[in-house]
Amino acid sequence: MYSGFDAGDKHPAELTDVYQVLGEGADLTRYQSTTNTKLNAIDPCVTYDEEGNLWMVFGSWFGGIYLLKLDEETGLRDYATTYETVPNQSDAYYGYKLAGGCSVSGEGPFIIYKDGYYYLFLSYGGLVAEGGYQIRIFRSENITGPYVDEAGNSAVYTSQENNLFTNIGVRIMGSYDWSGNRETRVAQGHNSAYVSEDGEIYMVYHSRFAEGKNGITEAHEVRVQQLFVNEAGWLVAAPYEYTGEHISKTGYDMEQMCGEYEFIIHTPTTYYQKAGKATVGIMQPSHITLNEDGSVTGELTGSWTYEEGSPNMTITLEDITYQGVFLKMPSEKLYFNQKQREVVMTFTVLGNNVTAWGSK
Repeated sequence: MYSGFDAGDKHPAELTDVYQVLGEGADLTRYQSTTNTKLNAIDPCVTYDEEGNLWMVFGSWFGGIYLLKLDEETGLRDYATTYETVPNQSDAYYGYKLAGGCSVSGEGPFIIYKDGYYYLFLSYGGLVAEGGYQIRIFRSENITGPYVDEAGNSAVYTSQENNLFTNIGVRIMGSYDWSGNRETRVAQGHNSAYVSEDGEIYMVYHSRFAEGKNGITEAHEVRVQQLFVNEAGWLVAAPYEYTGEHISKTGYDMEQMCGEYEFIIHTPTTYYQKAGKATVGIMQPSHITLNEDGSVTGELTGSWTYEEGSPNMTITLEDITYQGVFLKMPSEKLYFNQKQREVVMTFTVLGNNVTAWGSK
């Protein structure tokens, strides 16, 4: 797969399969357009669809993210499959256009399948602590798309804008600070994901930290967080990193669910930055209480319900309804000899294209 069309004699197209696909003497000028198909052919994810076909999603920035069918026997492009060149839909060389374009940020695509949907993960922003790096999710009933978010927004951009300041794509988590964490994570991104034989979903990603770590500004570490499918068929992430816990498929009792929580809203258009001596873009918690009568009181008010015999729950705050699940799990704050963690009730929800977490 070739993307060096503006490199001149340094990377001649004759040494690639470009002309084999497009025909000898094909006009390659469109591949120098950041609006169309100038991209970085990097970050491949190879996966099977539900019919057993092998695909590769790849690409970053500028022209967008594309999907190409592979030959299972060779691992190369399936040369028997051809594509039309249709603006914002497909390209004869790169295949189906799934996301991005018009110079917006986007890299690290990854696709998983779960319960009737293909979920496309993307990383927006720049790969530094203050670069707004983040994970956004879209879904489609077909691996070839179209991919949309909860609000119905397309993953494909048709005009240039800074997508860090848009609510396009479900942002799985933001930069946040609350009492259950031993560190303030920022710039979480470039993930993979895994669906186990038992149907559990795990997301693997790397995180940087506010003010750096161990004296290194851009220090980063790998994390694993469990994902769940809410009643509307959207992915939500556990509030803390995975430590072997399992969600209760039969739900939790009222005493476990009720109580005081810290509540974090992962505002999609906010990210960690240093502004002089001040730090901005770190989400701080509100304090709320889930009451037995179904009311929510505290700094935010509203109502909540749960589904009997399941972990599913719904919470409505300030006229926004979020759907998700309860999950009892260890917080990340270490206690006493730094080997124990406090097990708390949490919930993770999505509403109005925005994710939120609660931790008791």
